[in-house]
Amino acid sequence: MDNAEHDIRILVETSAKGDAEGFKRLYDHLIDQVFGYLRYRTATKEVAEDLAQDVFVGLYQALPSFTYRSRVEFYAFVFTIVRRTLARHYGNKHTQANQVRADIDGDLLGDSDTASEGGDIERALATLEPLTREVVILHHWSGYTFKEIGAMLHLTEAAARVRHHRAVDTMRTYFNQS
Repeated sequence: MDNAEHDIRILVETSAKGDAEGFKRLYDHLIDQVFGYLRYRTATKEVAEDLAQDVFVGLYQALPSFTYRSRVEFYAFVFTIVRRTLARHYGNKHTQANQVRADIDGDLLGDSDTASEGGDIERALATLEPLTREVVILHHWSGYTFKEIGAMLHLTEAAARVRHHRAVDTMRTYFNQS
C-alpha cells in the first residue's frame, strides 16, 4: 500500500469515527474534484457550491457504514453520493423547469481569454455519447485517473481509457471541421 493510499484510508477511518479534523482533511483532499464535476454539471458556481456542501454532509453521514478497501472504491463511493445529490437537485420541479447546462466559463477553464471557447467545447462534448462524456468530464474537470473513473462508472480501466481516447479523436475532428 503506497503512502497516499494509506493516508486516505486513515482519513476515511478516522472520519467515520467522528473525528472532525480527519474529516476536514478528507474534505480538503476531495473538494476540488467534487466541485469541478459539480460545476460542470450545474448552471452556476453558487449552485455547485451548495451541492458540494450537500455532498459532504451526505458523505459525513454515510462514512460510518462504508468499509474501506481501496482508494478507487472510496472514490466510487463518493461519486455515488455526488450523482445522487445531482439527481435530487434536478428532480426538484423548480430546478427541472429552469435546468440550464453550465457553460464552461473562464473560471472553469482557468483562463478568461478562453471563455469564448466554452460554447465550442460544450457543443463538442454534446456530440459524445453520455457515458463517454462522463469519462471526459471526470478525467479533465475532476482529475480522476482512468482506474478511478472505471470504478465510478462500472467500467474497466481499459474501457475508460478507450472511451477517452475515442472522445478526444471525436472532439479533435469536431474542432477541425469548425
